[in-house]
Amino acid sequence: MVNKNSLQFLSEINKRYPRSITIYFRVHHSDPKVQEVFMGVKNIRDRLIEAINIVKSFELPFTIGMTPTKLNFNDLDNMFELSLKLGAKSFNLSEFIPIGRGKNSIDLDLDPEQYKILKYWIKKKEESYRLKGFISHHPHYAIFIRPDLWFNELYTGCTAGIYDLGISSNGNITPCPLMNYVLGNIRNQSIIEIWNNHPLLAKLRNREVKGKCASCLVKYKCGGCRCVAYAYINDPLAEDVKCPFNEYEIKSFLTYIKNNERMLSDNIIEYNNLINKIKEYILRNKNKIKIYLLPNPYNYFSDSEIIVLNRITQTYSILDGQSKLLYEMLHNLNCLDENKSLTVSEVENIFYNKYGVEINYNDISELILNLVAVMHES
Repeated sequence: MVNKNSLQFLSEINKRYPRSITIYFRVHHSDPKVQEVFMGVKNIRDRLIEAINIVKSFELPFTIGMTPTKLNFNDLDNMFELSLKLGAKSFNLSEFIPIGRGKNSIDLDLDPEQYKILKYWIKKKEESYRLKGFISHHPHYAIFIRPDLWFNELYTGCTAGIYDLGISSNGNITPCPLMNYVLGNIRNQSIIEIWNNHPLLAKLRNREVKGKCASCLVKYKCGGCRCVAYAYINDPLAEDVKCPFNEYEIKSFLTYIKNNERMLSDNIIEYNNLINKIKEYILRNKNKIKIYLLPNPYNYFSDSEIIVLNRITQTYSILDGQSKLLYEMLHNLNCLDENKSLTVSEVENIFYNKYGVEINYNDISELILNLVAVMHES
């Protein structure tokens, strides 16, 4: 049963604070019968599709989540296509962690070689469809899929205790929602106190890991999955026993990074610089610049998603948050040619009156790179 009142409330929050809400649906197989085996619930597939359609009617973004195991490893292509067809914001591949009921199904976990195949499958799909970031996954191996992350100072690989905490229904706080290691309880301690002072979190942030992870050349950009370490070895600092990469492969990867350093780092730097230049230009001239939607035959529009070809990076991406709201607003205002253009200031005022929030100029800069033509008023 879907609570429509709750969805209406979430929809209003999402309009006011774009990107703040995403509904997560677990769909583990394209075959409804296999889905029933996974979930242990009769007709669960039909109920999920019904719920997804209701969520879409409230214009809420949603993610299709799948846990790859030996039962569905050969169904990845079908699930990827299903996620696109349903209009999901992203397709999440959540690594199997044998906790809870999963302890009784540990034999279903992928072996290291299958995990390696999975990483290359993700990379190939994103490159083939030019949907960078559409497939989300646990972050510790992401660097092998997107080598440019090596130059991202904020990227740490595993985020347990660094960017993440888990809070269970009984108030227990853990380094990650998928780890059962209890740091404390919010009934007895504040989250801030635990976040700032717990010794395990300090060790996770300093990468005081053990085993082969300790000597790994990419431990500060991977670190192994701490949830796997705790689930299999009962030590959150132990090595990741499911790591699919050997020392030779890691050294080869680092050689690739070194040989392509300029290209990989420049891609990020140049793009960010371009966004900043556009942002500054708009802010300086927002009373003069007129904008209108630029027809682009490569863009794809569905009821729930706007997929666009970025003219600079030549990669496809899904508009969300303010970029999507801005596009929809301009489309509804019939800003389809120079005769129907608006100044940025006018767009800013209309956007604020409609959604009650100010425009994020990073978002409008991204939008201009994708969909909007800019011209200076003569």
